[in-house]
Order: sequence, then C-alpha cells, then structure tokens
Amino acid sequence: MIAVLVAGLAGLSLAMIAMTNSARVENRVSKQEIAAQAVAEAGINLAYRSLAAGGSGALGSAQAPQAYDGATYYVTQTNGLNSTVTLRSTAESQRADSTVEMTLQLVVTPLFRWAAFGDDGLHMDSNAFTDSYNSLNGTYAAQAVNGAGADLHASTEGDVGSNGSILMEQNSKVYGDALPGPSNAATVLGNALLVGASTPSPDLMDMPPLTLPAVAAGGPLSVPKNGTMTLGPGTVHYTTLLANTGSTLNIVGPATIICDSFQLRSNTQLLVDATNGPLQLYVVNDFLLNSNATMRSTDYASKNVQINLLSDNVIDPDIDVDFDPDNMAFDSNSKIYGTIYAPNARVEIDSNFELFGSLVAREVDLDSNCRIHFDEALLTGGPMGVPEYQRVAWRVIE
Repeated sequence: MIAVLVAGLAGLSLAMIAMTNSARVENRVSKQEIAAQAVAEAGINLAYRSLAAGGSGALGSAQAPQAYDGATYYVTQTNGLNSTVTLRSTAESQRADSTVEMTLQLVVTPLFRWAAFGDDGLHMDSNAFTDSYNSLNGTYAAQAVNGAGADLHASTEGDVGSNGSILMEQNSKVYGDALPGPSNAATVLGNALLVGASTPSPDLMDMPPLTLPAVAAGGPLSVPKNGTMTLGPGTVHYTTLLANTGSTLNIVGPATIICDSFQLRSNTQLLVDATNGPLQLYVVNDFLLNSNATMRSTDYASKNVQINLLSDNVIDPDIDVDFDPDNMAFDSNSKIYGTIYAPNARVEIDSNFELFGSLVAREVDLDSNCRIHFDEALLTGGPMGVPEYQRVAWRVIE
C-alpha cells in the first residue's frame, strides 16, 4: 500500500511539473506573440509617419528587415484605388511573429478655401465685406444679384477664419462662416452681419512654408511710365521689378517670376495670358501695390495669378533682435484677381481695395469698405494644402 501511494504521489508530482513547464512555455510564447505584435504596430506607426512626411511607407524587406528593440520588422506599401494606401507590417520576436495591416485614405484640402484667413488672428473694420462667386460661371457682377445697396452680394461661401481669434467691427459683413481656432472665439460687434456659423474649428489649419525656386538673380527690371512690356513664358529672377505709373506689364504663362522687391505704381496693370499656364509670383521682401493698380489674368480666373509673399513684417520680441520689417501695401482702389499667400506677414488691406480670390496670411486686417469675393473655383482648381492620410481600417492579420 505504501509503495502504491508513493508511486501515485510521484505520478502526480510529475504531472504537476509537466503542467507547470507547459504553462511556462505557453506563457513564454504568449509574451513573445505580444512582443511581436507590439513591434509590428510600432513598425506600422513608423511607416505612417514616413508617409505623412512625404516619404515612403515601405520600410525594410523580408530579406532585410529593420531591427527594433531586439526584434525585427518590415513594412510593405500597396497603393489602391481612390487614393487609398495599405501598409502591412510583419514583425518577428524570437520564435513568434505578427502581422498588422492599416488602410489609409489620402486627403488633400485646398489651401485657399477662405475669403480671408489669418493664422494668428483676423480683424475686420467697419463695412469690410466678404462673399463668394464662381469664376467658372462668369463675372462676379453677373452673380451679385442678392440683396441691394450695401447688402448686394453673390453667394454665401465667403468664409473667414483663423487659428486664433476673429473680430468683426460694427457694419462689417461676412456672407459665410467666421470660424476661429480651437479654444478661441469670433466676436461680432453691434450690427455686424454674419450669416453663417462661428463655432471654433476643431483643428488648426496648416500653414505650409514657402520654398523659393533656386534661380540666380538677373538684375532689376523697370517698365517705363505709360509704357508696355511683355515677359514669359519661363522662369526669371529680378532684384527689383518696378512698373511705373500708367504702364502695362503683360506676362505670358506658364511663368514663374521671382523678385526681391516688387512694386506696381498707381494706374498700372499686370495682365497674364494664362492660356498655357498660370503666373507664380514670388516676392522675397517688399510688395507694394499702389492705388488704382490691377493684377489679373485675361480670363479673370483667380487660379491663374498666384502671389506668394515670403515677406516678414511681424516683430516677434522673443526671436528678433535686430529686425527690419518688409514693406507691404495693398492701397485703396486697387484690384487683384488671384490668390495671396503670406505665411510670415501681417497683411492689411486698405479701404476700397477689392480682391477676387482668396487671402491667407499670418495676420489679416481688413480696413473699412474693402471687399473680398472668394472664388469657389479655387476649391477644385486652385493650389492644394498639405496632404493628409486618414485611417480607414486597422486589423491584426495573425
């Protein structure tokens, strides 16, 4: 009996030892599988960041995987229909492996989707005005059939926005939304008119930096008083471009014109033949548009005159020690049919200035009686902003 009992206890002990060893092995394998999945997820996140930064989502390969915290992984990228991208990350940690898959949708938002947008803030003086029209459907005048007198307007997509706050003084009018940045507010004083929403945007709008084309400067250019000159097509860099009073500067597109400083004096015209392509104007320092000057394409489409201002006239006491601000002027009774992008500058639009297109700047101040008519054609035919990838699906394959 004793021998039988001892043999039974020995058998139970061996069984318990076997079960314990099995549990240890399963626990070790489970930990390895969890580690492999964690590495696979880390790999797919690194691939996403690379893709969002403009690189490739493919990292390493099955033959040459990437090392990560004692494990390895590689990510493949497959481009699908309708601008979708699928990333598949496969990782191996000791004897376990795991594969994770993420599907992304490429979304590109128009850079110019506002009548006016100020990164740090937007201010509208009394009687400043925004509305919208569509240059594909004809002239603004033909579409401004709503209201009467000071309330005459076209469509109601003349949105204004900011990553900061918005202030609308009395008698200002926005035929559209006034959307401040997150945790900010739109203040509408007295009898100012806002026909749309004023709810803060959930996210900040990206302000992509301007990159100046690398073209050597070729000296100054001056259009004689009451004279005419034609440029383009092609790319050219001037130290200064000056159109004297009463002159006309004709530009044949596609054209990229770079100026260290730019000035259209009173009663001048800059006309663009955009039959074969638009005008891209880059101004490094001073931009001066004097009274009664006009910038437009021959077909009046705002997408064909793109004004890119690298000017910096905002004094930042935390950064600038010896600061010489650039001069900027958008004088009264002038007109632009185009887009204005000034990510580093404060832009003040003078009274009775008229813009047909869109303005995006670091700060925006719209003086009394200035008028901005957002061109809705920019939503599909204008410059695009920073591409973004939105996650559509995510799953663990194995």
